[in-house]
Amino acid sequence: MFNTLIPFNFQGLYGYFNLHGEIAIEPQYEFASIFSNGSAVVKKNSKFGYIDNKGKLKINYLFEEAVPFDNGVAIVYCNGGYGLIDHNGNFLIFPQYEDVYGYNSSGFVIVKDNSKTYKILDMKNKFSELFSCQCEDMSGIDECEWIRVFKNSRYYFINPTGKITLMPAYHEVGWFHEHMASVKIDDNFGFINRHGALVIKPLFDEVGACSESVFSAMKNDKWGFVDCHTVKWVIFPKYEVVTPFNQGLASVCLNGRWGCVNKYGDEIIPCIFDEHPAFYYNGLVVNVYSHDLNCNRWYLRGQWNKPLFQKLGVGGEGGVAHSIAEVNR
Repeated sequence: MFNTLIPFNFQGLYGYFNLHGEIAIEPQYEFASIFSNGSAVVKKNSKFGYIDNKGKLKINYLFEEAVPFDNGVAIVYCNGGYGLIDHNGNFLIFPQYEDVYGYNSSGFVIVKDNSKTYKILDMKNKFSELFSCQCEDMSGIDECEWIRVFKNSRYYFINPTGKITLMPAYHEVGWFHEHMASVKIDDNFGFINRHGALVIKPLFDEVGACSESVFSAMKNDKWGFVDCHTVKWVIFPKYEVVTPFNQGLASVCLNGRWGCVNKYGDEIIPCIFDEHPAFYYNGLVVNVYSHDLNCNRWYLRGQWNKPLFQKLGVGGEGGVAHSIAEVNR
């Protein structure tokens, strides 16, 4: 665990802390991401490449855009198009598309070309084409391998071979999460199941996706959380902004200050911080920043009574820690 590295910014250059608060990789990059699948995206001379956790360059600075690896592949942009690479930097999909997304452990990927044609490719069969169509949007591959399509002013769902799995009766439909998708009826939101049946009536001004058996919901301009099964409030609406639950925690904003709550509504991290808590490595490490305290704190999940370490004079931006002086060298 203590090989985990966290990006920070020192005088405009990014490096990495370890979980002791010591510098593991010296600040030298124009950008640095978290580590994923054993590597991180870094930027030098306006180009992106990949390093290992020792700071050794794994894939050269070749790309105009790049994202961290996920399930052994990464999306990159170069030469005017998006493509997909493996851990060695070999192109699995040459950079030729307007967009590449939707890939996950199911083994399918969605690509979009300049003619607005969307294609579903089979990653397990040399990226062979399974289905293509022209539409306004095609996005998401959920846990049941359903893909949402928007065409002719309505949403419907297909499987990777293009077979329609559901044609909802509603014109505004969200993605399926935990087998439920939000729908808008008149000016309120509810949820349907995978048969298209309305399982939660449109009782809310706005809703978020289901996550860990609860969903966020808005009433009278305030957000709270509702149990997906009982449709009762588990946390009454009082927050200005919330995020979905992730491993038992959700970020919440109260009176302009951020913290984290559990499903009982307990403030595990009090709402005293200026910026959205940053969760690293599946929530193992949480980073929060306070202008008033003039410090950035890192907590290890489950050890909220004492920060793992903190840095004075440290700021945060976009979920990446920024340090200026009190770093250990």
